[in-house]
Amino acid sequence: RIEQLNNLVADLTSNSARSVKNLLSKAYQLGMAEMVCSVNLALLMTLPKESAHIEKMPFAKGELDILWSAWHEKKSALLGVILTSVYTGAMPIEVCRMRTENVQDRMIVDVGAKTEKRKESPIVIPNLLMPIVGWLCSNADADGYLLGMTEKQYRTAFKREMARLGLSTDHTPYDCRHTTATLLQNRLEPNALTEIMRHTDLKMTQHYKHRKTEELICLLDQALA
Repeated sequence: RIEQLNNLVADLTSNSARSVKNLLSKAYQLGMAEMVCSVNLALLMTLPKESAHIEKMPFAKGELDILWSAWHEKKSALLGVILTSVYTGAMPIEVCRMRTENVQDRMIVDVGAKTEKRKESPIVIPNLLMPIVGWLCSNADADGYLLGMTEKQYRTAFKREMARLGLSTDHTPYDCRHTTATLLQNRLEPNALTEIMRHTDLKMTQHYKHRKTEELICLLDQALA
């Protein structure tokens, strides 16, 4: 039974696995209170190890050119979501959640993770990504997922793809989000960048009125033109 619980979290990141373990522990506590079980097996679970890598290495221009060339040479869902993440700032778990129903015109909705700001804010799609997002939607899996992988599977596939393309295998999916911020930091004023990245930063937004999504789309298109 412990092995079954461990298998349940084997493909999750350490943070997600910890959340599942905490939830199961609470369920076991309720079961023990109702005398349904006598042991909290969740306490015996083994979680995936934390990654020692510090994920802060944006892609250089030459590396982005390689990604684009690879996409034009042979399209794939993996390359599509990598480029989508690079130019939208989507997090790894968010691209794994993306389904065709989440794509609404120039936005991706209801996939936000971790903070309330990201959960309630749409991911803005720049114009240069529209053909890629359209291809991903047309080639989604049977359940409508654009990628069709768990986050752990995505991280493994990402590393293999970096090696295949001759890029540094030190890159991680989170570097895509850092690339978004790096590409835009000198092209947008700070508050607009905060909105597009869906950050919550009181120092930057304390006296700031949130822009409409349509305005953010225009700003993003101009910055990446």
